[in-house]
Amino acid sequence: MTNTKSKVAVPTNNGKADTPTTNPNTVNRMGIPAPSKGSSANIKVSLAPNVLDVLTNNPLPPQAHCLLLALDNLGGTASKAEILKELDNTPFSSTQSKDRIWAFYRQRLMAEGKAYGGANPYLVKA
Repeated sequence: MTNTKSKVAVPTNNGKADTPTTNPNTVNRMGIPAPSKGSSANIKVSLAPNVLDVLTNNPLPPQAHCLLLALDNLGGTASKAEILKELDNTPFSSTQSKDRIWAFYRQRLMAEGKAYGGANPYLVKA
């Protein structure tokens, strides 16, 4: 047995928020803000001068190693977008997105954060 009388009204614009539910024309205006100047998307990184020694002493997982290989293919200095694009020319394979792989390994590669602070970096800011 179904109840045909609903206690919850259909959403309408109450003047506080114009959402796609109340105004379908707002769908195109909703979006993600552009990255800020200091975000990891806008910095250029370079291979550390002693990267081969660091790799020998502290081997990386294959996905992180492919990030370094992509940067090496680009001449040793590049931005995040360039590195992720170059991953297509490496043996990189993952079910996760390239952005997620970068986000996961960035602190480890640059020896930043609580877990990796003070370690020898594989990458340095250019």
